[in-house]
Amino acid sequence: MDKSKVPVEQRAALSLLVDDHRSVKKLFKAFEDAKADAEKQSIASETCQQLTIHAQIEEEIFYPALRGDSDKIDDMLDETTVEHDMRVVAQADWVIDIGPGAGDEGGRIVASGSPTIIATSTTSVTAAYLAAELG
Repeated sequence: MDKSKVPVEQRAALSLLVDDHRSVKKLFKAFEDAKADAEKQSIASETCQQLTIHAQIEEEIFYPALRGDSDKIDDMLDETTVEHDMRVVAQADWVIDIGPGAGDEGGRIVASGSPTIIATSTTSVTAAYLAAELG
């Protein structure tokens, strides 16, 4: 892909997302390596904060920067705006559900555990969708 043909706004938005992915990946590794519960809680809280910022960048900068480029991209964005594919979540070993809502309504851990545990949570909006996927 020739990056010189990509509009500046799209390159900047993509750069922000790539940086966020790297940052969160490091936090996930730190969480796996952490021994103490307090340390894990601190890392999980930082991860929630980073993911909230990441979602805002996607919704407010990245997706709008791509809109209108072509019908194909618009169709892909409509599908990926949903973002949290329950087929993927159902296959995870561990899920940290951040909520209770999106944007300013989120940013807190509302449930964590295996997909089966999340699916039975009474504090998680994700629970019903995940339960339906798990059957």
